[in-house]
Amino acid sequence: MQGFLSIQTIKGTEKFLYMGNKMKARIEAIGTYKLILDIGCHVDLEGCLYVPGCARNLVYVAKLDRLGFSFKIENKAFSMFKNMYYYDLVL
Repeated sequence: MQGFLSIQTIKGTEKFLYMGNKMKARIEAIGTYKLILDIGCHVDLEGCLYVPGCARNLVYVAKLDRLGFSFKIENKAFSMFKNMYYYDLVL
């Protein structure tokens, strides 16, 4: 669970993340993840799911939109903006 600032394991009824290929992966915990960007800044993502069975990391763009971020995808790059800050990721 490296990268999580805080995390709480899911107890009781098992919960799953359902994939596009109809497969499901067990959600083991939920917490705040510190996403460190190439430019040295970070974004704390609240309500992140810890799903070891998921081979890729997923970011819910709609949630970032609610937090005030704007996005642009072009020329094989994903750019994210908030206030005066600019974050860039080459795809």
